[in-house]
Amino acid sequence: MPRKPLTKFKAAQLSSKTKAQLYACAVVLYRQEQARPPSEQKNGLQKVCDLVKSEYLATIKKPHLDITLNHNTLRNLINGGTSIQDFNATKCWLTLEEIEEVIDATLEFVAWGQPLSHVRLKEHVDAICRACLGKNFPPGGVGDWWTQRFVEKYSDRLQLYRSQSLDTVRSGAVNENVNKTWYDLVEEVQL
Repeated sequence: MPRKPLTKFKAAQLSSKTKAQLYACAVVLYRQEQARPPSEQKNGLQKVCDLVKSEYLATIKKPHLDITLNHNTLRNLINGGTSIQDFNATKCWLTLEEIEEVIDATLEFVAWGQPLSHVRLKEHVDAICRACLGKNFPPGGVGDWWTQRFVEKYSDRLQLYRSQSLDTVRSGAVNENVNKTWYDLVEEVQL
């Protein structure tokens, strides 16, 4: 089965993740260069960026990709600055633990045969954020497109499924998996 093309959002996410890994390698390489004895010639920031980029391009199958590593960004990271990914993570509504809980709960609902719609997912996330942030959380909740971006960001674990009319008819009939899961859940609760 052929792969689907990546959306612009997912491609940017993967590119950002790759650049963060390359900057981490560049920081390690630069510190190794600075640890060399004074008698040896040391590579500077720009040279380290070029070395890491050339090593990366040699290992991938698509050498035509244009990834640039800025030596000023490398300098900031070496001097204790934060990466853009870490900075953006501080602005998220949910912590990493809460994100894992939302994903696990979503997958659990799917296992029960009751997948969450975007509206229900938004309601769950809004409830979590209101409980954690209180009055600092806006009354309208997360944005209108937040759930779409969330599902796309974690598309390696979550996938969008649109039911067909025949699926709706079938789901109304007896479903062995749903019945088994239901009775297992009832037994767990009764114990």
